[in-house]
Amino acid sequence: MRPTNKKGGQKFFVSRQQYWGVEEEEGTVVEIAYGGSDYANPDMLGAKWPRLGEGQEFSDPREAVEAAIAVCNAWRAAGCPHAKVAMGSTGGCTIPFEPKTYEECQARAEEIFEKLPKCDECADPLGKDTFSHDLDDDSKFCSEHCAEKNYWNLREQELPELVRKNIQLIL
Repeated sequence: MRPTNKKGGQKFFVSRQQYWGVEEEEGTVVEIAYGGSDYANPDMLGAKWPRLGEGQEFSDPREAVEAAIAVCNAWRAAGCPHAKVAMGSTGGCTIPFEPKTYEECQARAEEIFEKLPKCDECADPLGKDTFSHDLDDDSKFCSEHCAEKNYWNLREQELPELVRKNIQLIL
């Protein structure tokens, strides 16, 4: 059994932004871009806190929001007290996102999470890579591990049926 790797799934990219043409108090944001780094605004600053999740893509929007909050708190502590968190999608254009409270971002991330396609084995959100296997092309899995686990579970379910059929053939 060799799992098949496919591209797809939602991504959420965390970056610090200084929006052009907007007052500093309003345009200094930690942005969560739906669709990944290709859909982030172009006013991105260099990643200063990568260990907190800045400059990274997430398949779970809740993790992206928690990373953005951690980066925002670090930025505030480093001397930028008006930093805020914003969520949105540019659709490939330049569109400053409307800043939200931490609680609003967390609630929105929960809403998005509920609607995301999930792994048919572990129920985690599907990331940019999805997997399948020969016994069930319609199912999608978040990892090679989940695809293999599902494959062997299906094989074990088939085993009693195969044994029963073989016994009937013998009799």
